[in-house]
Amino acid sequence: MAEYLAFCGIRCDLCALHVSNFKTIDREKFCWGMKRYFDFEISPNDIKSCKGCLEGGEKDCKIKPCSISKNIKNCSLCSDYPCELMKEQLTRIYSKVKDVSSLTPEDYNMFFRPYESEKNFKAFQQNIR
Repeated sequence: MAEYLAFCGIRCDLCALHVSNFKTIDREKFCWGMKRYFDFEISPNDIKSCKGCLEGGEKDCKIKPCSISKNIKNCSLCSDYPCELMKEQLTRIYSKVKDVSSLTPEDYNMFFRPYESEKNFKAFQQNIR
């Protein structure tokens, strides 16, 4: 799958839950990682795939409608970036992070790399210049 950057900077193409990756994930490991790094418990049978925000996405997302109303591809193109909505998004994600002292490269790629919005936006900005 080609690089797929959501409005908020999530790299959907790297996300374990994206439909393009979902069939290949180790569901037990995913559940373990969610508990280990985010203190979030979920059963392997309760994990659902996601098409990404360009194909639907999270119904409670506030960033997508904002980006659409401003006719921008993602938040990095907004003159208000980083706005309060984006700061809330980052805080919501990173405030849940627990102990990462034993983070392996594989765990980093599964649980953190797709969601590094600021890093993803910087790469996007460099690619459009």
